[in-house]
Amino acid sequence: MGLKSFAQFTGAFCVLVLALAYPFLKRTYEILGPFKTAPSLNVNKCQPIQGPAACETLVVLEDFAYLACGNVNARLKWWPPVSHFDKKENNNDEAYVYDFKTGERSRLAIKKFTGDFRLHGMSAFPSSKKGKVYLAFVNHKRTGSCIELFEHQTGTKEIIHTETVCDPLIKHPNSIALVSAKSFYVTNYLRSEGQAYQAFEIFTRRKWSNVAFRNEDGKVSVAIDGLAGANGIVLSPTRDQIYVSSTSDGIVTMYERQRDGSLRETDVVELDFLVDNLSVVPTTGNILASGPVNARKFIAHVHDIRQPCPWKVVRIHNTTSQDKFYGKKYSATTILSDPGNKMSCITTSALHPSSNNILLGGLLQKHVFLCSNVYNDKN
Repeated sequence: MGLKSFAQFTGAFCVLVLALAYPFLKRTYEILGPFKTAPSLNVNKCQPIQGPAACETLVVLEDFAYLACGNVNARLKWWPPVSHFDKKENNNDEAYVYDFKTGERSRLAIKKFTGDFRLHGMSAFPSSKKGKVYLAFVNHKRTGSCIELFEHQTGTKEIIHTETVCDPLIKHPNSIALVSAKSFYVTNYLRSEGQAYQAFEIFTRRKWSNVAFRNEDGKVSVAIDGLAGANGIVLSPTRDQIYVSSTSDGIVTMYERQRDGSLRETDVVELDFLVDNLSVVPTTGNILASGPVNARKFIAHVHDIRQPCPWKVVRIHNTTSQDKFYGKKYSATTILSDPGNKMSCITTSALHPSSNNILLGGLLQKHVFLCSNVYNDKN
């Protein structure tokens, strides 16, 4: 092959590679949003609730919200999901309950438990016994991450520890969805070890993460594999489906639960941001998805909370009949957002259907926020 022919071949090959890579690069740029911001939408209808801080996850069950919270300064030292590894930090996190009817918020005393309590994702599941609730928390202990199971009686200000679940298949847990007192699904956000490898996995959207399932007998298995940054997870109101957010891919995937605990994909909703936690509106089945819209500003924020981090909350719902005609089954409508001026990097949201109020929380927010008159099934 002559020099001219070689140059022509090389040029053609490069064009082909770029053409094949362009859709992936375009989509990656859309998700990471390095120059993206968010408008201030409906945050003027949100008021801070004093007490709970650094609440990365919250869930609403009937008239109560349960919150996995912490200390902002402590999170800046030890919190493995954002590569903070100062093991000298020994400040434990806190769980709260918020009563929507009375507006009372209470820190929950932890009974029958000692050791590190460094919270991330959480879940709540109702017992068949009136007023009894099962709770589960992802605990990023300094000796390794595990799942902590508790019982709670509504009207009290305590949770009683029942079990610690550690397993080789629960390696980098992020969020959790209880399906009974002892059985649950948990997302493993990463597979890689070491900050450099983990950054590569996240920003190149490697499909290396998974969802693990723990059955009633205590056996843990992989329910679904091949996800890109498996993050938020929530049970559908009918309990026959599981919804999972994949942060690196900017999607929410809907799965049908199988008898053996494995998951079968049924639908995918494509979003345009780093979707984090999910919650479900029990009366309609709509999904609330929250998260930052700019990866660059998110990274800056988790190392210096003075740096603003834009975010948004979207409502995922059935499309109109016209959209369905074109094959689009679900739509996402933004209901709350902010460039990071009033609140930064909201990572969790949940609706209390009776009052139509939404609670917002964030990994490094000094408050949770109660938002009124921002949700309806048509916005």
